[in-house]
Amino acid sequence: MPITFDFTTFSVSGATNTFPKCINASGMIAGNYQDGSAQYHGFFRAADGTIMTFDPPNYFAGTEVFGINDAGDIVGEFEPLNPPYTNRGFIRHVDGTFAEFYGVSPYPTVSWSINNAGTVAGSFGFTGGVSYFQRTSDGTITTFDVLVGGARDGGGVSINNSGVIAGYYQDLSSVYHGFLTSDSGVTIIVFDDPSAGSSALQGTQVAGLNDAGEIVGFYYDSSGNIHGYLRDVSGAFTDIDNSIGYFTTPTNINVAGYVVGYSQSSPITNNAFFRELDDTYDGFDLSGGTNGTLPQDVNDSSFITGWYIDGSGIDIGFVGWPVGVPNVSGSIDAYLQPLFIEGLDARVQQFNVRFISAMGDYSEPL
Repeated sequence: MPITFDFTTFSVSGATNTFPKCINASGMIAGNYQDGSAQYHGFFRAADGTIMTFDPPNYFAGTEVFGINDAGDIVGEFEPLNPPYTNRGFIRHVDGTFAEFYGVSPYPTVSWSINNAGTVAGSFGFTGGVSYFQRTSDGTITTFDVLVGGARDGGGVSINNSGVIAGYYQDLSSVYHGFLTSDSGVTIIVFDDPSAGSSALQGTQVAGLNDAGEIVGFYYDSSGNIHGYLRDVSGAFTDIDNSIGYFTTPTNINVAGYVVGYSQSSPITNNAFFRELDDTYDGFDLSGGTNGTLPQDVNDSSFITGWYIDGSGIDIGFVGWPVGVPNVSGSIDAYLQPLFIEGLDARVQQFNVRFISAMGDYSEPL
């Protein structure tokens, strides 16, 4: 029986467009919005619907948000007011304090993802190339390359709670490849979907990584068409191709193995999907999403966030949850909520899932 969802839509007050990017275990959402001058800023939305906006203290322009952990720490990049003027990575801690940093100064830096230990994974660019880094909670930065001298381009960097980092890079022939490392880049595994093309601007890109070590993303085939994939912990690939559209693009995967993403039903319209463990695709599009629905993230309770595009071309945020599961409620301060986790299969039975309740913290095997 298909899984169906209830939805709440929202916009940042005064914003022209709202772009939710990520959602944590408690239902806290972080993302970007555009103001009337088309400048980007950050926001977070508590599970009770309260929205607060932010920019780093040295903000000049362009705050972009990419990740949030279960504590409510948010990471991204921004253009600073003071030198060096290249984009910096940032962490906005849940208490409202900020850390700003470069992978290597003064190279433009993006903080892509943060895990529950407070370790950040990101990338930084230099003339003709891109390198990667991880930053631990004490501020220690370790850099690494997937190609000697740096890749031509790269991104999509995720870090899970075991410290595994996955991302993608573009080689010197402009072909994309996925990579993963569990030791700060000392050992790097490069991977490609078997059906990926090998010409310039073809290949494999990474979109998401879960705590079971599964990776989702998409690849360009030899004709330039886009297909989704799931790479399991053994290195085996499964195609993710939503039959209701084309150019299937998964955006993330939760610990149970549920995948969200979108595919195109026309050159200008994207339709959302929720992929179940048996390869069933539950399509959903929000009422009013005339020009498409773009889910970005799914948490371990299968709560989804993203945005839809209305008939006027305005981007409006949403959060959805499976019918029959209570909507998370809470406040900015009460961001830790019980997890509603169902549908875990044998692939992750050996993992301990942390539940946080009124009785306190404890770990319990499934």
